[in-house]
Amino acid sequence: MPNKRRKGKAKAGKKSTTTNGDASSNCQTLDEDEITRCLEPATHGDPPSRCALHHRQYCNLTKAYKDASKIVDEILGQDTVLPTPSQVSQYKDYQTTLEKARWLRRYVEAIRKEKMGREIHHKRFFLKVDDGHKIRMKVLAKQMRSIVELLNEIERRAFDLYVEQYPESNLSKMESSKYEETPNPAPLETEQVLTTVGTSLPSLGPKNRETSHFVEEDAQEAEDFDLVDMKIRAQKEALLYVFEPMYSRTAAQSLRGDKFKHKDLELGVDIMHHILSQYARRIVFHEPVLFVKSIGKVSFQDLILSPEFSTEDAARFFILFQKRLEIGLLWWKDCVMEAVNMVHSGDVSNTVANMGDPHDRFVVLGGWIYNKRHKSRMSNEAWWHLIKSLEPIPDNVENRFVRLCNDFDDLESFLSFVAFGMPRTPPRFLDEDPELDSRISRNTLSLSGVAVTDIISANSLPFPFPSTHPASGPGLRTWGELESRAYIFGAVRDGNQLRTGAFLKELRARPDLFYVVTHSEADAPGKMETFGNSSELAGQIQYRSFEAPASGPSEAERGEWKVARSATDILYGTDPNCLGYLTSLERGGSYARGWFFRFKQFAVKYFVIMDAKPHRHAFHVFRAAAWAALRAQGLADGEYSKLKFARASDILFQKAARERLSWMPAGYGGWSATSYEEELRSKGSGLRPTPGAGPDEPSDVAAQSSQSQSTDSHRSQFSYAAQSSPDDFTPISSPSSSLPAASCAGSTPSASLPTQRTNEMAPALPKLRGFFNKRR
Repeated sequence: MPNKRRKGKAKAGKKSTTTNGDASSNCQTLDEDEITRCLEPATHGDPPSRCALHHRQYCNLTKAYKDASKIVDEILGQDTVLPTPSQVSQYKDYQTTLEKARWLRRYVEAIRKEKMGREIHHKRFFLKVDDGHKIRMKVLAKQMRSIVELLNEIERRAFDLYVEQYPESNLSKMESSKYEETPNPAPLETEQVLTTVGTSLPSLGPKNRETSHFVEEDAQEAEDFDLVDMKIRAQKEALLYVFEPMYSRTAAQSLRGDKFKHKDLELGVDIMHHILSQYARRIVFHEPVLFVKSIGKVSFQDLILSPEFSTEDAARFFILFQKRLEIGLLWWKDCVMEAVNMVHSGDVSNTVANMGDPHDRFVVLGGWIYNKRHKSRMSNEAWWHLIKSLEPIPDNVENRFVRLCNDFDDLESFLSFVAFGMPRTPPRFLDEDPELDSRISRNTLSLSGVAVTDIISANSLPFPFPSTHPASGPGLRTWGELESRAYIFGAVRDGNQLRTGAFLKELRARPDLFYVVTHSEADAPGKMETFGNSSELAGQIQYRSFEAPASGPSEAERGEWKVARSATDILYGTDPNCLGYLTSLERGGSYARGWFFRFKQFAVKYFVIMDAKPHRHAFHVFRAAAWAALRAQGLADGEYSKLKFARASDILFQKAARERLSWMPAGYGGWSATSYEEELRSKGSGLRPTPGAGPDEPSDVAAQSSQSQSTDSHRSQFSYAAQSSPDDFTPISSPSSSLPAASCAGSTPSASLPTQRTNEMAPALPKLRGFFNKRR
């Protein structure tokens, strides 16, 4: 019968007294928290420093880590025992390679056990680290890193051999999703993994996944317990607990608390639980080391509690889990589609098995997944859960979501939810002066099936400027004049679609407002269609030089324009400093990095809509294009005015919201939308012209401040009245991104519009450098 300890404890660093008042005669051992000191009398040791219980534990601990040390030293002393990476690459048999991995894993665990034992030794039984222990632990840490890297090589080789020797697995047909192997994580302490994973897993509710209760409480009751073994077991249990929401519906629902008992909200938790489960299976499936260890395992618990699952494996899993907005985005999207179907079908076990080609499906840890992306169209509900489950989404990652779209309908669905304010961060090309807000125009076009992915404002002086180039005669001066036009770039559905045709027809009918270039991907590369007043609008950037009196030139003296960059160059320009959009896409690689359409899977018709008037902010052509889209749908007629635009935009927004959110359960609280028209009216009815507006551009509503305040309302004029905020029961994520490349390499802010991207011609167009370099 093991001795029992009294419950009395004292904090380390404070005096504790025994019955005779002698604090120095107490046991010097710290409990598992490494803070509280034992109050039992010190009866063992020379001089006595430990009670009977802790002395026995100390002896067992010392024996355990010294036994492990013998195994480590035995292998360390035999250089020929450990294979080299080149030898590993020559392994030919899957089973033999697995045996090598198991043998090396035992060596890793021996190092881990010795290292852990020495740490417990000095943290609990001695207040100061012995120099010999310190040196030995440094040697062990260095050896652990090299052995773990070698073990990873062997396990990855085992995966390759499994694919070769078991072709029926179809793993060779795996769709990689640009997958790159997970870097080998450095050997980690389990506490590090638990802290990071526990705080970074998507939260299903207000409660945290605490692991602090996993302490070795039983160890203080028995003198013959192996403290290292107890610590390892406690860490395994803690890992299991942290990952529990992925494999336990009950655990996921228990996080909700009493606040979230509505059946519809439980439905949302179930969907999130299934998303996590399916995503975890895909991580294991795509990561070679984890996949090899999952073979023959029937559940997550089976994998995590198996002796071969290490803290490094947990770190490896976590690295991929953190990349949900990177290489994991396609997997996450498929998981959302599966989770929504699983919940609504009521047949969790068979739903996923029937969602794709049977030749592409696999059972991983007791559940079905596919090695190919789902080709079916995403439902509106799936899009909603996808975006909400990834929030907060960082800026400028819209292009990553394009790769999720299987057709233009998917793209239109995604951009519709962007128009609803999901995600809440607009792309960088809309990060502009709020008084000339283009978000409303973009949202209107998105809801009209027109994808706008970049806008570029003009950046040139609206008058001639003197040059230092010598003139040909007295009294004359050489003058230069530069003209540039704003434009928007995007795409519409390719083919004979009524709404697309109506929109292009509206643009064609207004050569006084637009010059348009289109390219259909059904046509040969480089083939374009243009319409507008080509004689006047052939150049997006054009210039001229002329001689005139020093007092100033007249209009008649200025001569003809020379085109420096044509409208068609915006799509197919080859100037290395200012490549066309489609030239960059065709060249691929670094040229296309960050572009909205880089990962597109379907054909579209690209367009450039250029402003007919030079020297203006892109807001004007953007707004005019949005008005044309409303007219094309019969929601507006006549000339543009703010109130007419607001009224038509409200109708479009309400119609789209009703269509996209009709699935939403009552328990979510529904949705509501503010009225752009009502907001404009509430700000006043005085007339104030829009900055930069011409006489043909009426502005019949209030001050510009009212327009800027209406921006957010119409960008995300969509709100929920749910019993609980959607953010309360959806997960959060993280990560980083790229700007959709759009303008010339030298794009810089405009002087009058500090944050709007514009063309800066000097570095992009060598022909004009003389003018810019010699301007006074």
